[in-house]
Amino acid sequence: MCGPQAAAQPGKQVLGLALICPVVVAEHAERDVPERTVLYRDPAVTGALDAEDARDYAEMAVTESQENWELFRDHALPGLRAFDRRAIGRIAGRYSLDRQPETGEFHGPTLIITGRQDHVVGYRDAFRLLEHYPRATMSVLDGAGHNAHLDQPDLVHTLLDEWLSRVAASQMSEVSR
Repeated sequence: MCGPQAAAQPGKQVLGLALICPVVVAEHAERDVPERTVLYRDPAVTGALDAEDARDYAEMAVTESQENWELFRDHALPGLRAFDRRAIGRIAGRYSLDRQPETGEFHGPTLIITGRQDHVVGYRDAFRLLEHYPRATMSVLDGAGHNAHLDQPDLVHTLLDEWLSRVAASQMSEVSR
């Protein structure tokens, strides 16, 4: 089970849902994604990296700056270095869904954050989610790719704070009923 049904299934155990650059369309070839875009490039940053780090960073970065590199290095690169490539290959071979994930509705506070320059999962497909999440806030962040939380950390932090406030308020209203 996936989508709103999965979020609603545990009942009151799921207070809210936050999605950052979610996969909406499983098949890569069927995703509506923008062209790969780099909005700012500091050649000194990638020039100072070893070949593997430079390749992995350049593949994802929308803004190639020292600050962005440090965030990527500290928060994304460890996962890239640690994941099991063979396991990912097996998963990718069976990644498609046998049914549409978004059926039903989830009525808890929801936040959907996408990157305007996300060439991995895109942002346009995520608009389909809105009809299934009546309490959703959706943000398409300019200057953000698939690592929106690294590309626009202050904005993502603000959006998550606001969402947490809505979750807390929703919980308080449930308690008072």
